[in-house]
Amino acid sequence: MKRDRKKAFGIVFGVIIALVWSGLLFCAMEVYERVRWRRIQISNEFVLEEQLKHARFTQAFSDSLWEDPWSTYKKNQEVTFDFNGKRFEILTNNLGLRDDFVVIPKPKGLFRILCIGGSTTVAGWTNETTYPNLLEKRLKDTFPNVSLEVINCGISGLNSNSELEKIGDYMALNPDLIIEYNAVNDICWLYFPYLEKNAKWWRRLLRKSKFLNAWMNWNLLPGENAIRAYLENTTIRNLLALYDAAFVMEVPVVFCSFSRPDLKLLNREEREFLECDLQLIWRGKYVTLESYCRMVDIYNQCLKDSCKRKGITYIPVAENHHGGLDYFIDICHGTGEGIDKKVEIIFDYLKTYLPSRFKTFEMYKSNAYRNKLLS
Repeated sequence: MKRDRKKAFGIVFGVIIALVWSGLLFCAMEVYERVRWRRIQISNEFVLEEQLKHARFTQAFSDSLWEDPWSTYKKNQEVTFDFNGKRFEILTNNLGLRDDFVVIPKPKGLFRILCIGGSTTVAGWTNETTYPNLLEKRLKDTFPNVSLEVINCGISGLNSNSELEKIGDYMALNPDLIIEYNAVNDICWLYFPYLEKNAKWWRRLLRKSKFLNAWMNWNLLPGENAIRAYLENTTIRNLLALYDAAFVMEVPVVFCSFSRPDLKLLNREEREFLECDLQLIWRGKYVTLESYCRMVDIYNQCLKDSCKRKGITYIPVAENHHGGLDYFIDICHGTGEGIDKKVEIIFDYLKTYLPSRFKTFEMYKSNAYRNKLLS
């Protein structure tokens, strides 16, 4: 009996020692993770540069540019500043868009393309270096006998809800094609808050640990099926509603998959920078860079499946846009090289898609026919 009691005591003591050491190890890893994050924020050169740039950009995109923040720019505005010896310039036109003057009503015989989306559509150091302007130049060079224009309808912060709400504004421009490229605003500004609000109590508890959140992040999220269901019931539903509304007016909409940094092409410092960018700028407090990338991939698959099911043209930008900080300045915005590559991918698909649209345009899209549809 005494021997059994001694044996039981030894087992209990061993368990206690194991728990104590486990607790000490966990505390040590927790401290390490918090110190690591602090080090990144105060010493990573990419983070320091991004913080300065973000402060300048935030100042530039304040009252001087916005009519309605994250929805509408003021008309005929100019915002310029220098950063690291490079000139940043935004010029808005007569419609409050970052593009050249837009003639309303649309001139007869003009094939008009709208590029809609958020800051990843409107982005560029100058108006001329935005993807819609670069795409327009490529298309005009390829189809010199066609009168066409590409209008940059991108607005920073725009999400799929806002795009759907603006369908009337888009149709008022009498477009012949709409190109949609967006996702990050839905994921970061809509889904991330939803995750925080609707997380189960035990996930909220475990997420408070920097260590667990960093190393077990995907396991603390709802999982692929739940994420897919959310995106299909929100973002994808909005995009399909936008497509249907444009379809009634016989305006085709093509959707682009959304590109994100290729994790395999990042070194440790670059990855730390993007992790910090996601957390500090994009509200990814409880989402790691790897989990964000998986969410983008799920979105792209949802979009691809929906387009296939409905016979909608899908442009695989993400599938052909692989880069690290050579292509991305943060988790979603492109460098000059990254924007050029996106333009190349979209152009390659449009150059075979557009000839048939031009024929349809010549046959059916005269101003008289469009006015008949509108009446």
